[in-house]
Amino acid sequence: MIIIMGLPGVGKSTLLSKILEKNQNIKIINYGDLVLSSASKKFNITDRDKINSLPLKDHLEIQKEAIKQINNEIKQAESEGKILILDTHAVLKKPSGYLPGLAPEIFNLPIHGFIFIDAPTNEIIERREKDKKRRRPNIEKEEINALREISLSFISQYSAASGKPFFILINRKGKLDRSTVELEEIIEKLTSKI
Repeated sequence: MIIIMGLPGVGKSTLLSKILEKNQNIKIINYGDLVLSSASKKFNITDRDKINSLPLKDHLEIQKEAIKQINNEIKQAESEGKILILDTHAVLKKPSGYLPGLAPEIFNLPIHGFIFIDAPTNEIIERREKDKKRRRPNIEKEEINALREISLSFISQYSAASGKPFFILINRKGKLDRSTVELEEIIEKLTSKI
């Protein structure tokens, strides 16, 4: 499994859609969708943006449930000969503070590496403002820059905990094709050792 992370607004979903169009041997699952599924069953939460309002104990519980689902997805992808990509965030900002985006149990699963998708701060703000599918709060440049630093710190820890490498890919506006090629090359590097 390759874990791809990025701040909301870096164009991660668009980039992953492009990769999926080009490579049928890839299967992408979204950690947030799995967590929402768990939150829906356990706490009747149907809005992804409301998950952060859960108490920390409950949030960790639904993360553990998501890990079980990921393990099943890994087994299915392996049986189909596909590369599994987990789309997620490195860190979650909750009212009680920052929380690792990945539960510790994930490091018991087979991970090939991590990729952090980033973009210039002004482009992140612009993309977030245009995204009408989500109800994301307005965010200032300083907060994005701080969140980037915190995310990279967490990813460094994820890399150290798993003993697997991580890459950074800058997804600039108007350079989607170039970013797609670069992402394909990183995926190839991470999976060539399988």
